[in-house]
This record gives sequence, structure tokens and C-alpha cells, in this order.
Amino acid sequence: MKDYAIGLVAVKWSRGRIVLLVILAVLSLLIQKYISANPYLPLWLDGFGPFFAAAVDGPVFGAAVSALWLILSIAVNGFSVHSFLLILMFAIMAAIFGAMFRLGFFGNKKTVPFAFAVLILVDTLTAVATSMALYGESTFTNIITTLIHGLMTSLGVHGLIAGTVSYMAASIVDKAIIIAVIFLIFKVMPQKIADFFAINKKIPVAVFVKTKEDGEFQDEKDKLMQNAQEKIEQKKSAEAVK
Repeated sequence: MKDYAIGLVAVKWSRGRIVLLVILAVLSLLIQKYISANPYLPLWLDGFGPFFAAAVDGPVFGAAVSALWLILSIAVNGFSVHSFLLILMFAIMAAIFGAMFRLGFFGNKKTVPFAFAVLILVDTLTAVATSMALYGESTFTNIITTLIHGLMTSLGVHGLIAGTVSYMAASIVDKAIIIAVIFLIFKVMPQKIADFFAINKKIPVAVFVKTKEDGEFQDEKDKLMQNAQEKIEQKKSAEAVK
């Protein structure tokens, strides 16, 4: 795999980036209250804020959104162990997603299945383990988990296995939609909005090379593409001013 000269934990702070931090934290709080807490909906979507932040500026920015979300949650709803562990879980998930996104695993069709599988596996293990430790059973419920858990119970499968499988199935749907929405936003977002929030709309793509020479060639190619993209953006900015 090509060795990219990029800092996984680097964050480019700006006024727009701080505004985005607040927007995503508030959005996460609203989603948690009105969508993920509703057992009659098929999705949770409460990971959207941290995931989107991680896609924008890496794992640290995703974790920062989770941290502000936790502060707002405590201020509005008071402290609860469940909410604390849930948001902490999303901080971890956002860090993992942000690292893989920044390294280009979600931009290369060959590596997307692996990256997505890692994400779902970590999500399932941490969520089920936390729930079992606190309550002795899986407490993450929506229409999908309820239906699959009921199906497995009717087949004679109970307890940890039923809870894990039902959560994993719901997580696959939930995370797939979150990531698809993030990619869609990156694609259709107007350039002026992207500029204000300092968002690079180009999705990183992991490139695998066999030799050092191939890596050097890819470096030169990336530099040329980056320079061309910068010139295009400068031209667009100049035309917008006119």
C-alpha cells in the first residue's frame, strides 16, 4: 500500500470548522432524542455526526464532535452511564472510521468490504458487550432488532447470540445508510459551503503499489492532481468574486 504523507490525527481548525463542530454535536443530540430512541423506527442514525466529522477531518475531529455531544447531553438530560458509554462508543467508532476514511479504504472499491466489516465488527462487539455488562441483555432496539431477535427466539436461539446477531443486522443497515449519506453530501455539496466549512470534497483513495518506483510515480501523480485541483478552485473563487 502506498505510504501517504498524511497525519491521521491532524485537524485544520478554522471558524467554519468550529461552526461545523457545534452543528454536528447539536444534530447528534437531536437524532439521539427523536430518532434513535424510537423503537418503532428501523434506523438509529445517531452515529452520523461523529462519522461525518471524521470523514471531514479525521478521527480527532470525529471524537471532538462526540465529546461536545456528550457535554450537551449531560447539560440537557443529566448524566447517565448508558448515554456516556454510548457516546464514548461513537467516539471510538468515529476514530476508526476517520482513520480508514483518511487512509482511503472507503475510496477504493477493493478495500470497502474490509473496512466496512471492521467497522461493523467493532461496533457490534463494543455495543453488545456494554449492554450485556450493564443490563445482562442487548438493549439496543428498533424494528430490525426486534424482528430478527423474535425470529431467532422462535428458532430456539436466545441470549447473547440472539442479541448479537440482531444488533449486527441492524448495525449493517444503519452504518451503510450513514456512510452512503456522507458520500452523497460530499458529492452534491455546493463548493461555497464546502469552502466555508473547509471541507475537501475529494474522497481519499487507497492505492497499492508493488515497488518503490511505483510509489514515487504515484506521489508525482498525486501532486499534479492536487495542483490542478487547487488551480480549478482558485479559478472558481475568482469567478465567484466577479
